[in-house]
Amino acid sequence: MTPQMTVHFKPWIGPHYQKASLFGKRILVLGESHYGDGAANKSIHLIQETIKGNFSHPFYTKLALSFLEEKNAHALTLVRKQFFWNSVAYTNFVQTHLEGARQAPSAAMWEAGRDAFFELLEILKPDFVLVCGYRLWEQLPTKHQKIKENTNGFHLANYQFKGVDAVCMRCKHPSSNYSSNDVYSVIRNVVSEKKNNE
Repeated sequence: MTPQMTVHFKPWIGPHYQKASLFGKRILVLGESHYGDGAANKSIHLIQETIKGNFSHPFYTKLALSFLEEKNAHALTLVRKQFFWNSVAYTNFVQTHLEGARQAPSAAMWEAGRDAFFELLEILKPDFVLVCGYRLWEQLPTKHQKIKENTNGFHLANYQFKGVDAVCMRCKHPSSNYSSNDVYSVIRNVVSEKKNNE
């Protein structure tokens, strides 16, 4: 990864991400923040442990189910988790770790996250970005942003600049009242629409 001024947390980039092996698209999952320790490779470490079967958390399970045909966690095998995480990129928007869960980032943290967001889009060039959480969605930068749709709680926006053409979709935070099946259905429709428009 090219050194950057504002990106602290290195993104997880699955080995098949550039091949667009999921829905034929490069997919980025964007979380809000880390809490606890602020190691730069924290996202990478947690997903590596998930893939090895050494770590399991409802947050990561719900994200995988949002992109896969399995209907619930009981049906989600380790092989399918590996397929998902090896196919996508994942990172957090806020570049400073928080002390604990449910803590709100400061205004300065949000601002630094906006700069990092653009850098990450330039590096990863995703076709589709799942934005986890309404609070995070409201903090996305408006520069280069075109709102595409505001319906059914799944708001869409498009970022186009410097070779980037990314459709972003807002969903509830997976720690809240979250339906992976509903998100999966909307993602399939959005991705199919993007394919048809290319």
